Amino acid sequence: VRAAEAIRVQGRIREAKALLEPALAQLMDEPGADTVDGLCALAAAEVFSGDLAAGDRLAAEAMRLAQAVGVPEPLLARTFTTCGIAAGMSGRLAEASAALREAARLADRAGAATERARALLNLADQLNGFDDLAAAEVAREALEVSRRTGFASGLVYASGNLADALLGMGAWDEAAAVFDDAERDGFADRSPLCELRGMLDALRGLPPRAVVPTGMESDEDVQTAVTVTLTAAFKAAAAGDRAGALGLARSAVGAAGELSFRHPLLRWSWPLAARLAAELGDAPALADLLAALDAVPPGHLPILLRAERDLARARRAGASGAPDASEQLAAAVAGLRRAASPYHLAGGLLDQAEHLRLAGEASSAAAVVQEVAGIAARLGCRPLAERAALAASQPVPAF
Repeated sequence: VRAAEAIRVQGRIREAKALLEPALAQLMDEPGADTVDGLCALAAAEVFSGDLAAGDRLAAEAMRLAQAVGVPEPLLARTFTTCGIAAGMSGRLAEASAALREAARLADRAGAATERARALLNLADQLNGFDDLAAAEVAREALEVSRRTGFASGLVYASGNLADALLGMGAWDEAAAVFDDAERDGFADRSPLCELRGMLDALRGLPPRAVVPTGMESDEDVQTAVTVTLTAAFKAAAAGDRAGALGLARSAVGAAGELSFRHPLLRWSWPLAARLAAELGDAPALADLLAALDAVPPGHLPILLRAERDLARARRAGASGAPDASEQLAAAVAGLRRAASPYHLAGGLLDQAEHLRLAGEASSAAAVVQEVAGIAARLGCRPLAERAALAASQPVPAF
């Protein structure tokens, strides 16, 4: 089981499962704490390879057995963490958060710092997209515990979750500082930090860094594979290759069955894919993207994706000349303000400014573009600043 866990952390999930399955067959003969440990390890391997149903089933079995045999509190904490990860990856945020908070409490009471850090960094991951401020606070605590105890992989993933929360809130300079800290710690080339920094560089229009990610060389971990694809999509978009970027972004969105739309990677990939589909006039692609969100239970969708879906529909209504397009755009922008992601808000504002310009409302359009320019300056986002400047230079049509 320990060997399998070490292999899984490197992304070699098939090898890990090949060790775990026969190990568990033996451990089931006399169920005890080691059996719970093995069930947790196999549940994690299934979840991170994209088999959410199997991961859920194994996590629930581990929890039942842990309570039946009375495992020590550190292992019970780990079992709660495993259940929280499985629930969260399936989109069940409240259940995941409750399990992970209990895991952190038990680990703290038992003095199991590594288990506490593991619970907290996963709690931050669950909160991202629903409460970025709380996610950042929890991730910082996980980072501090990991640093104090020398928990290397905890440092990497807590840093990644903190950076993700900061990116969502528009605190891009703080996110860059997290990456700088990771570089000083010697973890700059580790997945997912390497890819997340590449995504930030692409968002800001900076040249890509010549860094090869390590620590997750295999694409068997679905999160790593999607992170690489999404980073490539943003780089292609920044380079002006909209068709290539759309293909990559749609590929990232296609992992929804393995990650669920509450996952941070899907929160970035869906809006990018929807905007590119609209800009390219690819109506079938946009219809597919909208249908994918419509099939998700409302409680499993972060507010950002709900607002971005409204925005995509409003753009489509405006393009077709629908009489209520202005109201749809205003409602979508209001939703984006509530989502509190300045980058995505700026995209919606530019759509609204273009609609106002075409309607002959020059002063209103100019005020909206000025707000976008301010957001671009705060984010240090050159592509967004260029789009704002282009929007400001567009003539008002004569009627």
